[in-house]
Amino acid sequence: MRVGIDLMGSEKSPQALFESLVKASRSLSKVSEIHLFVTPTIQREIASLAHELPLHFHVFDHVIEMGDDPVRSLREKPEATLIQGIKALREKLIDVFITASNTGALISASSLFLPKKEGVKRPALMASLPTRKGVVTLIDAGASVQMKPALMYHFAEIGINHAKTVHGKANPTVGLLNVGQESQKGTLEHRDAFEKLSKLPTFKGNIEPDRMFQGDVDVIVADGFSGNILLKTAEGVSEFIFQALQETSSEGLQPEIEALKKRFEYADFPGARVVGVEGTVIKIHGNAHPDALIHCLQALKRE
Repeated sequence: MRVGIDLMGSEKSPQALFESLVKASRSLSKVSEIHLFVTPTIQREIASLAHELPLHFHVFDHVIEMGDDPVRSLREKPEATLIQGIKALREKLIDVFITASNTGALISASSLFLPKKEGVKRPALMASLPTRKGVVTLIDAGASVQMKPALMYHFAEIGINHAKTVHGKANPTVGLLNVGQESQKGTLEHRDAFEKLSKLPTFKGNIEPDRMFQGDVDVIVADGFSGNILLKTAEGVSEFIFQALQETSSEGLQPEIEALKKRFEYADFPGARVVGVEGTVIKIHGNAHPDALIHCLQALKRE
């Protein structure tokens, strides 16, 4: 497997991401090549620290930053590391592309430069999160802040297929993220989406955010605005709880806390996949711990 990694544009430094990559090197037996998309300065800094990794550097002068306008950045920074990584995936120079950079620019570049899968109108972000009963698939997790009900139905179908093929669910159940369980809750778009999703045989109705981790459904369909807030809130709450536990617990409880943290730590379920396009594109959160890159590579290894 040939993995492309954009080290630029994240809230974490390129050096920190590279250090995580070096830490993960022992478990990368399935990775035959690592393609790093960097600036000249970063290449000079890390080239001597490669530790005999199968590295290939793709060096460009421009970086799409977190605050850049997604559409304008594609036009004004065609040689940016993120765009060139997507193009490398299109040209089949790599099999997987991973970045922690600007989400909007990633979705725009994926939509513009990668072929869409049959029947797909717009890419979405899909994330997997831990629950009491296994794993739940969340779609859309931030690609589109507004979404038409017809697209929600389409993304539900994508989520169902993912739950079947990746998580081994025979008949994945589906819930619509909403502010209440009743069918009349939410915006007009959510009520229309409820009506359309009701045509699915495994649709279980609306699901409120506090039920997400109970494992009531296998797939949660959301508009990208709500889905992204839910995803980032889950990350922040998880981090806060485990920090508080570690600060207040005795040393004797630390092994149990670490075991629990390993089960639910957000880094074990890093980022989200861009679905609806040809090729594997993974978006790691820009403020995620650098070790999220390790877990991302390990997850690819398990597939």
